[in-house]
Amino acid sequence: EKLWGVIVTMGIAAMRTEVLADGDVVWYMLNFFCFYDAVMASIMYSTRFNDTDLFHRFLWAAFSFGMAGQVAFLNQGLQGFAICTGLLYLVIAMAWLRVAVELPRARFLALHDAIWNLLAVALFAFMLTKTEMSLRRRDV
Repeated sequence: EKLWGVIVTMGIAAMRTEVLADGDVVWYMLNFFCFYDAVMASIMYSTRFNDTDLFHRFLWAAFSFGMAGQVAFLNQGLQGFAICTGLLYLVIAMAWLRVAVELPRARFLALHDAIWNLLAVALFAFMLTKTEMSLRRRDV
């Protein structure tokens, strides 16, 4: 969690620098909510089903990798940013699907949240196929 705090803080600081340089508040909001919603999806999962087993260690390591990727590609390449954001949603969707399989009483909730996260993955994948993503934001 401490690492996540550092990663999110660095991302917000990088976005702040860009918005101060060019005044593009809309772009800031879009980037911010890519960070925010992915973190909220992880919080919605972890408040109910987090554990210290091997699965969750790998889950949170992959999530941290995805968050670091978001920051690394922020204001650099939209393709990398979209891939890393999609990875975050995919990781959380897999966790929800695991809950749906293993906990019958939580199956409806878990499938509902898994589907929403998979829809986010699909939207980011669709975005990758329909636009030229190699350009930096300034060049778009």
